[in-house]
Amino acid sequence: FSQGLISTLLDELGDLIDRASARAQQVGKLLARQLVEAHSNARRQAPFTVSLMGYSTGGVVVQSCLRELQEMVTDGNPVARDIVCDAVMLGTPALALNEDWSKLRQLVSGRFINGFFAQDSFLMSYQFRRGGAPMAGCSPLRAPDVENVPMDSFITTHNEYAEQMPLILQRVFQGTV
Repeated sequence: FSQGLISTLLDELGDLIDRASARAQQVGKLLARQLVEAHSNARRQAPFTVSLMGYSTGGVVVQSCLRELQEMVTDGNPVARDIVCDAVMLGTPALALNEDWSKLRQLVSGRFINGFFAQDSFLMSYQFRRGGAPMAGCSPLRAPDVENVPMDSFITTHNEYAEQMPLILQRVFQGTV
């Protein structure tokens, strides 16, 4: 009985993350389009850059936004290259072993940070359900100039990202991590 219940709960949890991630991907694409439009309009006055930060599926929004910007650059829109200053993704349920990370890194003029927690049981159960491929939120990204920051000193569970975000960002950007 308990084995079946655990399996069902893991499936439900995975479905929840899949749905949230799919929605986050849509939001990231829309965000990229809005940023390019706003940046194009602002070029007449003062151009701007943005910092993208997200934890959990918010990290998927960041990744999706960067992917859409990369696609726009590939399609000949150079404005998309000059928008993102820093990108911070913490506890992100996205595949870590992906060659896109190097390309996405090129769009970020400042720091590209992947915060991961190797003992994140929430993401590890999702990772297991997805065939065991490492998740960015549980392991370092293997891409040049991506800063992989262990979150062990900040959190003990995935749910703590929200309350620890101010401290994490302060320490990361002050260079004390």
